[in-house]
Amino acid sequence: MSSDVHAKLESVLRQRTQIGDAIRERAVDYRGARRRQLVQLGHWFENPIRPDDVLASPDALAVCAPLIAELPSAAPDRSISEERIRRAASEGCDRLNEAMPRRASVVRVLIYPFMLLLMCWVLLVLFSVYLIPEFERMFLEFGLDVPESTDLVFWVAGVVRRTWPASLVFLVVAIAVAWVSPWITFQRRPPMNRRGWARRLVTSTRADWAQWAWHVALLIDAGFASPEAVAIAGYRDTHAVPTIDYAMQLPSAADQASLLHDVASNDWDRQRSYSGWWLSWLTPLVVWLVGMLVGFVVIALFGPLVSLISGLT
Repeated sequence: MSSDVHAKLESVLRQRTQIGDAIRERAVDYRGARRRQLVQLGHWFENPIRPDDVLASPDALAVCAPLIAELPSAAPDRSISEERIRRAASEGCDRLNEAMPRRASVVRVLIYPFMLLLMCWVLLVLFSVYLIPEFERMFLEFGLDVPESTDLVFWVAGVVRRTWPASLVFLVVAIAVAWVSPWITFQRRPPMNRRGWARRLVTSTRADWAQWAWHVALLIDAGFASPEAVAIAGYRDTHAVPTIDYAMQLPSAADQASLLHDVASNDWDRQRSYSGWWLSWLTPLVVWLVGMLVGFVVIALFGPLVSLISGLT
């Protein structure tokens, strides 16, 4: 079975240029990140890839599986018509379109809170460099005895003034590493399967099992027996997930693949709902914390100023 699928896949990859063109042609119907990912996947098919590279990638396999099923075992070297390639690419892109929203990275949802914290950091630097020193100088000239809260603000402003260039360099490097890390992984892996350290940190166990179940289901659809599919996708103790364990024990390969697809879809939906629930509290929490900090700084600075003005009058 394994050699038969490899032979068919080698025949399919002889037309990988046409497959890449068909994927990019189909990507025009999508927008945003999905279009970019599909275009990158189309470019990936133009590389000198091997059957094992496709089998290791569920995204590439989603496109190739219908073409593998198209070839008869008796004639694996038969060429595939361009119309059939375009149809398979369309089917594969639709599969990926269904999976991509469910696999949407939590990092994307964290962009707004991150930008809010970044703006607060910029304001903190500006206040520490230009505004707070003026208050500190004024209070010192009048010999005003400031409270501990004001001393704390002055101390933090001094630390920020001394360290903000190094903090800026660290921030730029951290953003660059987080952005580039998905692209410095194994280069034979398609773009949608490249995951940097930041994405791996926010990938839950449920989403990871869903990805594995989807991968195994695609391998079974391609013609592998379930033990071979598990070996390619990476062995796991399926007893930890009863639904997947039950699916792997079904006698029919078609039933196994169908149930695994359903399990992956259901787990992605549950993960998206759970992530949306706790992330919905994140932005209000960040806004509340920022408001509390701003209020603390205002009271710490203007409280002594009000006392000074009252003393002068």
